[in-house]
Amino acid sequence: MTGLVPRSESLARIAAGVVPAASTWDHTSVSHEPPTDAAASPFVSVVIPAYAAADDLPGCLEALETQTYPADRFEVIVVDNGGNEDVDELVRHHPSVTLLREERPSSYIARNRAVAVARGEVIAFTDADCRPKPGWIEAGVRALRSDDNAGYVGGRIELFCRDPECPTLAEHYEMATAFRQKESVRGGYAATANVFTSRRVLDQVGGFDESLKSLGDAVWTRSVVRAGYRPVYGHEAVVSHPCRLTLAQVRGRAVRKTGGEHDLTRRRRHPVMHQLAGLVRTFVPLQRVRLILGYRAERGAWVRPRLLLLQGSITLIEMRERLRLLLGGRSSRA
Repeated sequence: MTGLVPRSESLARIAAGVVPAASTWDHTSVSHEPPTDAAASPFVSVVIPAYAAADDLPGCLEALETQTYPADRFEVIVVDNGGNEDVDELVRHHPSVTLLREERPSSYIARNRAVAVARGEVIAFTDADCRPKPGWIEAGVRALRSDDNAGYVGGRIELFCRDPECPTLAEHYEMATAFRQKESVRGGYAATANVFTSRRVLDQVGGFDESLKSLGDAVWTRSVVRAGYRPVYGHEAVVSHPCRLTLAQVRGRAVRKTGGEHDLTRRRRHPVMHQLAGLVRTFVPLQRVRLILGYRAERGAWVRPRLLLLQGSITLIEMRERLRLLLGGRSSRA
């Protein structure tokens, strides 16, 4: 797949002009020797793609300054991925942060861009709107090193509402259905809002598929499992993540995810069969209905019935999008 570039192939692909050097998986031109000392604390590179992140990035960087992990044993790499904001000004107050730029709008391209220059033996992925807990790096490294065959650690993602006293319906929906990281890891998938992996695994498996608009984290984590590595759930490696605030944001994610699933099925053998199966899964969203029925809201009357109605509208949106794509439409990042 495009974008999955093992180290052994990257130089040849650059020479042939297939992939621009900034997006490849070759690290031979960059010194990746981390600072010496502290064999018990491997050097960690924290990678943060930032698109339209003016409101979120400062909080993420401040949270990273409170880490219990030795400050000289990790680096932070922010990749400005666009959004018409002055990321230089945001990062200026954090002189230890490395700022890169990637003009092509894709978090997968941005992550590949950062890993290409990262010095760490361990690579930790999070997002600009996340707030890592103080022990995040320490717990993630410990979980990764707990299994010699660990391919990646999917850490716990705690959702929070902007106003806990008055969550919006969209926030209730997210709390009920989003970021089920523990269950995802059991299925060989993890959301890159909170993932740790090693340089060794990245060198073997390659980077994120840069052609995808959505679900690139699913493709990468499952490729790690197919390579023979084990996924690990890191319960103590915690980041906080804000719920989507508005129904428009929830519906936009539904459209984007449906497009990502459609793009993936087109690559598989017998794509029509997989697309029909996707239609059935969309029409009968049993897992999300089960999660909604099990949701216990601390505040808000009639929350579950309203969430079921919302799920019905999302199902219609997803069905319409699948049909549009089946009739020749193109998927969207929006």
